[in-house]
Amino acid sequence: MQIRQACTREDLDGILQLQQENHKDHLSPSEMTTEGFLTVKHTPELLEEMNRELKHIIAVVNKKVVGYALCMTPNLRNRLPVLESMFEKLDGLSFEGSALKDSAYYIMGQICVDKYYRGTGVFTKLYEGHRKFYSGRYDHIITEVSEGNPRSLRAHEKTGFQTLLRYRDTTDNWHLILWNWNS
Repeated sequence: MQIRQACTREDLDGILQLQQENHKDHLSPSEMTTEGFLTVKHTPELLEEMNRELKHIIAVVNKKVVGYALCMTPNLRNRLPVLESMFEKLDGLSFEGSALKDSAYYIMGQICVDKYYRGTGVFTKLYEGHRKFYSGRYDHIITEVSEGNPRSLRAHEKTGFQTLLRYRDTTDNWHLILWNWNS
């Protein structure tokens, strides 16, 4: 398995395929509870725009994307209206005495591991990839996880994320979480 940055159209297509297979629209309620789920669908154009700003981290086996963790810089905040609530919350939060909006952070926009590779360490390796490629430029990585996705919440906590805020928007109850690379 190779953990690397997404570089080709085939990489982005592999992300979109895995996203389609694991979106909540295509899973049963029991699958969502036990396996986790994805909330947001990205267009090919948006995924490519995000990747131009900051390369997505992918796990590849035999040229097939088997996991990904997307990157989104704050300047793209208006490109996904479903994330407006999260960014509004971030604008008002502080971490260790400093306003988050003034700190060096980016958003991990979505993480997914192919069901056949779950439990094999891919999730951890994807985040290790984030740290390897971006810890020199950023202090924090931030994301949000649905309260209804306990598998993802546990995995993020094991990685080192801490909850900054719990909130409800029009779509769900969320945990806004941060991984501080400076501690």
